[in-house]
Amino acid sequence: SWAAEEHGLMGSSEWVYDKIHKLMNRAVAVINTDICVSGDILHPSASPSLKSVFVEAIKNVPSTKDRSKSYYEFLKEYYKNDETPVDNIEDKINILGSGSDHAPFAYYAGVPSLDYFFDIDKQKYPESTGGYPTYHTGYETFFLMDHLLDPGFKLHKTCSQISLHMILQLAESAILPYQPLDIVKELGKAFDTMEKENVTKTLRDNGAGAAFDLMKESFDGFKLAVDRWTEKRNNIKKNDALGDPISQRIFNDQIMLLERTFLLPQGLPGRDNYRHALFSPAKFNSYAGAAFPGLSDLLHGVSKLNGEEKVLRFKEVRKHLSDLMIVFRQSSSWLSDEIEI
Repeated sequence: SWAAEEHGLMGSSEWVYDKIHKLMNRAVAVINTDICVSGDILHPSASPSLKSVFVEAIKNVPSTKDRSKSYYEFLKEYYKNDETPVDNIEDKINILGSGSDHAPFAYYAGVPSLDYFFDIDKQKYPESTGGYPTYHTGYETFFLMDHLLDPGFKLHKTCSQISLHMILQLAESAILPYQPLDIVKELGKAFDTMEKENVTKTLRDNGAGAAFDLMKESFDGFKLAVDRWTEKRNNIKKNDALGDPISQRIFNDQIMLLERTFLLPQGLPGRDNYRHALFSPAKFNSYAGAAFPGLSDLLHGVSKLNGEEKVLRFKEVRKHLSDLMIVFRQSSSWLSDEIEI
């Protein structure tokens, strides 16, 4: 736990800056719980590569509603009655935002992170827009939690079990359980959204179409590299062909450090404390995560610009698209076993 979280994540940010080289070379993941319980429905957000780690954990932890079922089984049934029903629990795991101490790890050091808590049941209380009314007041006491919010601390127990299960997966797996295919899937959704909301048309109409096409082509190369790496990983697991400890270390380092290749040394446009080019908090809503955040930031309000101001903005857009192209090329190269000169 770090100090001055409410004042702008000051403690955790200072700690990350101080330990940046060690973290970027050795840290596997960050599992963050800020407030474990403000309701009774699990609400996760994660770096996409960690979604499967979370899902595996809740498959092995009993539900607080019905101990004969896993929490995974409970959520599957719960989401059938949701406003937006889903077949896969993964689709309800949001892209990680900010607002808690995982942020500097994920967005400055490039360490995949996950944050979760038990939130108010929006099916039961659809008008609810926040946490419990006494949050951050003098009435937020042990008595409140023990007698009203979580009698018997059953939800806290489940919260701890989920954390421990994820930590054990990440610490004890012979091959680290990241899923880079989930990174590709989230980025694919972002490209679809760009097309649907005419973002690509805006780029082409303002001279950034060629830069976008090159970036997309680079992403396709990254997608192919992820497919090849995943196939190799599956074959190793199937044939128990991990080999010697050095080969195991090399293979795990390759996937553990992948997220670091997504960092821009200079940071996102206008935000040097956020360096993750693919997934970072939105500039105008730091609690929400976004794919291609730099592009979203630069295009925000662009329709209101005129003349030289608009020309300069799209010059920045082309530069950022070029940065994204380079990120995808470097990421593809990182996952490859070929020695490139």
